[in-house]
Amino acid sequence: MCRMLIAAGEIDSKELFQAAIAMAKDETSTHEFNQANGPGSWVHDDGWGIAWLEQDNWQLFKSTTAIFADPQINSFTNLESNFAMIHIRKRMGSETAIENTHPFHMKRNDVGNFMFCHNGYAGETISYCPSFIPKGKTDSEKLFYSVLTQMKKHDIQCSIRNTLSNVETVTGSNVIITNTDKSFIAVKENQYPNYYTMYIGRREKAIVIASEKLDCLKRFIWQSITAGEIISLDHRNLEITSLQK
Repeated sequence: MCRMLIAAGEIDSKELFQAAIAMAKDETSTHEFNQANGPGSWVHDDGWGIAWLEQDNWQLFKSTTAIFADPQINSFTNLESNFAMIHIRKRMGSETAIENTHPFHMKRNDVGNFMFCHNGYAGETISYCPSFIPKGKTDSEKLFYSVLTQMKKHDIQCSIRNTLSNVETVTGSNVIITNTDKSFIAVKENQYPNYYTMYIGRREKAIVIASEKLDCLKRFIWQSITAGEIISLDHRNLEITSLQK
């Protein structure tokens, strides 16, 4: 169970990290897992990671420290990039370790150059090509490899749908898979729609897609992504496309 966001366009990185910290502290919304004890009771403190583009090249940083307690975020408050992905982890199974911390990166000639992050549970049985060797023990990393395996035969939209159709359906599984040009965001149908819904935030010259509406980001207008939907985001022109089933 995690929180995640991507941002494209003209984004103030300091403002973006303030929003990420608010998500990690569980301060921004009421959902199924904090409704009994209120916001602030479902803290995500098992590490965080950020991927960003520099001249169309991926950069990646991960930490096992809670993002709101990690002084290393000061290195990113003046980040200059037209795209960033931030993932904030709350572990439910595998241990807190760099190898289990998102985002996950894969660059290979047969599949391309992708970053991936996941919020949810994907079950115990996830099939993928044995040429992909997990570094950690999370279902999320295996889910990534399952999508990439599908991409050997199908386009990315079909690969995401095929993969998500084969994973656990009771809890949620939202994924973001990104190359240097576009991001693809999928929200699987689930029984916890408040926690697992994702949102698109629009502002002039900027798009943020996040696990929660981030009202602390100024002048953004938010809308939810429908469960079962896959959308794409073009990093350069900020065009969002709904990919039909």
